[in-house]
Amino acid sequence: MPDVIELNRVGLRFGAQDILREISLRVAHNEFVSIVGPSGSGKTSLLKCVNRLVEPTSGLVSIDGSPARELKVEDLRRSIGYVFQGIGLFPHMSVAENVSITPRLNGADKTATGSLVADLLKLVELPATLAARMPHELSGGQRQRVGIARALAAKPRIMLMDEPFGALDAVTRESLGHSVRRLHQQLSLTTLMVTHDMMEALLLSDRIVVLVDGAIRFDGSPADVLNSTDDVVASLVAVPRRSADRISAMLQQPRSRA
Repeated sequence: MPDVIELNRVGLRFGAQDILREISLRVAHNEFVSIVGPSGSGKTSLLKCVNRLVEPTSGLVSIDGSPARELKVEDLRRSIGYVFQGIGLFPHMSVAENVSITPRLNGADKTATGSLVADLLKLVELPATLAARMPHELSGGQRQRVGIARALAAKPRIMLMDEPFGALDAVTRESLGHSVRRLHQQLSLTTLMVTHDMMEALLLSDRIVVLVDGAIRFDGSPADVLNSTDDVVASLVAVPRRSADRISAMLQQPRSRA
């Protein structure tokens, strides 16, 4: 059985600048892979090569064993959900209209789309009463859940996520992260997520890929990442590790009496 996503020596160049260099990566069915790394390391560009928002300069991207460049763009993107930090909800459309836009463009009737919207809002843990609201009437977390529902409306097998929780507060990030992992399992998705938050990657992922200067520096399980002696990987893990150590130390201190 071919890997769902495969990048074989993929390179991307803009002018004289190499954005991606010899990227080889395989993502299996129902695997959740996070891509982390310093700013400017090419993480978002890698995602965009998968759904052909940009075309690689060299190498090959394959989906289910077929070269992505040989697939019709519209067919490729119907099989791929795409969620990003800015969400991109249409401000002049209600929640229901935003979620149902892809099925409606594909010819689904009003009754079918109404039922689909209700099912998807329930799936992303939003009350049905929000269906008639406009995006500006929602919280940031609610808008991001609507964005996920819209990405799922085409019933994709692959989910690409680009910093999906970046603009949210810590509590909302944690709640939405758990929801995304639950949906990944429940719908048997194959998920590729870009994040700058190593703790998020450690808690949600099956594998973590560290990208540095457009090349893969490390690829392994969360446990492999925590045990790595690579200096770049260690520096990325250092922040959540220090935070955990400080909290542990605080909990061990005797409580002061009032």
